[in-house]
Amino acid sequence: MKKLFLLTVLSLLSVASYGKTQQQRIFKAAPQALDAKPVDAKSGKLERYMHIYGDQLVFEIRGRDGQSSEYMAIDRTELGENESPKISISCGGLESCLAAQRKGRASKQGKKATEKTSVESTVIPIEGIYGVYSLPSGPYVVIIRQSEPALAFNSKPHGVKIERATQLEIVEIQSNSNLRRQSPLVHRREAKALEMLVQALSTHDFYFSRLHDQQFHLAQHASSRDELQSAREVASLYDVTLTLQRMDELREMRRKQQQQQEEEEEEEGGDAEVVASVTAQPALWRDSDTRFFWNLLVVDVLEKAGAHNWILPVTSAFIGQFQTTLPGDEKCSVALVSRRGWRRQGKRLIVRGIDDKGDVANFVETEQMAFSADGCDVTSHVQIRGSIPLFWGHPNHIRYRAPLTIENDEHRNRDALRRHISELHEKYTGQVLIINLIDKKQDQGRLGNMLKDILAMEAASTSSKESVRHIWFDFHRECKRKRGGHKSLQKLESQCHRDVKDHGFFARQNFHHGIKESVAAAAGVGTGGGGAMGIIPPPLRQSGVVRTNCIDCLDRTNVVQTLLARGVLLKQLNYLMQRQGRETRRRQQPDTMKEGEESLEEEAEQGEKTGVTSVDVIDDDDNDDDHGGG
Repeated sequence: MKKLFLLTVLSLLSVASYGKTQQQRIFKAAPQALDAKPVDAKSGKLERYMHIYGDQLVFEIRGRDGQSSEYMAIDRTELGENESPKISISCGGLESCLAAQRKGRASKQGKKATEKTSVESTVIPIEGIYGVYSLPSGPYVVIIRQSEPALAFNSKPHGVKIERATQLEIVEIQSNSNLRRQSPLVHRREAKALEMLVQALSTHDFYFSRLHDQQFHLAQHASSRDELQSAREVASLYDVTLTLQRMDELREMRRKQQQQQEEEEEEEGGDAEVVASVTAQPALWRDSDTRFFWNLLVVDVLEKAGAHNWILPVTSAFIGQFQTTLPGDEKCSVALVSRRGWRRQGKRLIVRGIDDKGDVANFVETEQMAFSADGCDVTSHVQIRGSIPLFWGHPNHIRYRAPLTIENDEHRNRDALRRHISELHEKYTGQVLIINLIDKKQDQGRLGNMLKDILAMEAASTSSKESVRHIWFDFHRECKRKRGGHKSLQKLESQCHRDVKDHGFFARQNFHHGIKESVAAAAGVGTGGGGAMGIIPPPLRQSGVVRTNCIDCLDRTNVVQTLLARGVLLKQLNYLMQRQGRETRRRQQPDTMKEGEESLEEEAEQGEKTGVTSVDVIDDDDNDDDHGGG
């Protein structure tokens, strides 16, 4: 198996869903060259291709007219261990791109550049670049070869579209001639590193959305400042790492910045100069939420080379979607997006608690969205989960219920917890409600008491604007059958009802209703209906967030997040109905709630990644499970 890795040019990963068998297929040679077909001129999607030459890898972007708009060349020669690949960007033709790279290499070597080192290439259509990894023999580039739609709301004013990567390929940047000169030791290290990389990439479902494509395409249609601004607004909606509320805030911020810029430059340049400068604004990906930007560390080579159009934020997530009909035959779409944090990842019983930077294990942001059928109204609500934000863990132990190890350094725990809470306030604003579901005895009790005490100390030095409220609800004890089972959750619901109500949810009416019709139509994005152009009521904002945890952030956390999600979803649906002059009632929603729970339960099947399960009824007094178990 290890030798086979060394023979490959491409290593294909079939990224299946969680819970399914992961398959790995390996090519011994590059696939046959494919004819590059021009894209549909009416489509907003750009096409990308990879050309494999003996001395270079060339990546190509093709515009809506089928013409190439940009090339990126990566030199495959003379790469040493831990040496970054040489990357050049060109907006000219393919031959000029190849010639520029070879000329630079020859100049460095003091030789005369040859016109064509490789006259033939393999052309492969790709979806994007995941990143560049440095392995023992040199760098490898991981490309997204194929994808499928994962979330697509045909609500034309905003057009939320997310795709799931279904096929990844690991492409060796170093040429085969250089590889043959490597020592057997390097070959063995290379095989092991590739095996680990394949395993790591096969573990997750990766999702992405096209930030630059839509902006670039709309800008090509733009003929004025207003239409160019519409291009920027649409582009701001295409980031899988961001919540709808955050994207709306960024859109408003960009709009104000653009207005200020236009006022300052109105007398200096015309519309033509402004439109031509759209490709000079490549930093949309910089607004991505770094907590869920899984390939952030492996795109630094592209960033340094100025290849911003090739940087594609990718996240590991669960995404579910269904459509339903509300009373009065009003249709809507509901989606669940759970983004998994990458900063403190690892296996469930090995990586626990917090680190000195304030990052916690098992951190997941879950956003539930509801859209009206015509797409003019959108709502969303966000919850988070994460490991108990203290220094603790499970040592390797032969016992099934291994004891917890708890760091007693109060100063260190307080500093890390303060950083964690500070980031939550920054990201979600308002109050942070911490719902702790662990047991109140034995090891879990000691851990819970420490969290309670440290939070109390922090509360004394925290302003009211950055308040934190802590609810410790012993799930196993309260939900015993003799105490009423799942009905006992009503006690918890009443405790946090006021907080969740005060947090609210995000809602926007006539989202992006001001997009110019000519520009929107060209990109397949409609302007929708309902209300006069430009008359947009101010959006509702979610201010605050509920943070739920148990030991593993699994079963108990799933149950409580489901409980809260049901209540907020009802409010979201009511909001959509009120826009049509109606209001739904809980008793009128059995099908909608059932479908919503099915989506949540599907997420739960992904095990320790994210999920929601049905309510567990505990009737054994000794079932406290300090080992874990949610």
